[in-house]
Amino acid sequence: MKKGRLALLLCLSFALPVTACGRIDALWDSFFGDDSSAMASDSVEKASSSGTAAAFFKPETEVDIVPFPPVPLRWTQSISGTSVIYTSPQDKPSDSREQNENTATLSSEVRITYTKRTQGMDAYGYINAFVSKHQCRAPLRVGVGFYTAACPDSGSNVVVIGEVGNLYLIEISGIYDRSVKALVEGYVRAIISGKRVFHDRNVGMVER
Repeated sequence: MKKGRLALLLCLSFALPVTACGRIDALWDSFFGDDSSAMASDSVEKASSSGTAAAFFKPETEVDIVPFPPVPLRWTQSISGTSVIYTSPQDKPSDSREQNENTATLSSEVRITYTKRTQGMDAYGYINAFVSKHQCRAPLRVGVGFYTAACPDSGSNVVVIGEVGNLYLIEISGIYDRSVKALVEGYVRAIISGKRVFHDRNVGMVER
């Protein structure tokens, strides 16, 4: 997907005014990040080491960015830095004995981040850095460039799918109900079933 097309999708998704839509394309790299210079350096190194410049001038594989999922009914959507956050409506606990004005409400949050700034790390390196930072359990490999991890201390789970310079991070916290499951599984399915989501077409392939 070209930048202009994604800019239009973002504009429609966030219901931005026309003037703001015109500026989205210019904000592309500041929002999503850009590892293009690092990737270009890697390409130069590979071309030099192979003794030919042909590798450097090889056309890049076309890659589309998976659009953010629609907002579920009654949920809210917000932006924090480079992440899009989906928050469910808050509900009282089902235990009637605890239902009173002082009872804490329960909600769910799904934070989705797409980034090109992976600091040269692939999905495995990225999730290991995340696990170390947030004191999560050891990551589990689901497929090619596809990992999950549980973070008991924060009561959350994380999904990482991607490759160097092209990566999706999904963080799930709070109550895990049908709406959360539909949102997360739908978005993951869109990522791993896309034909032009990654440079390496094997990324996202689930191992059985």
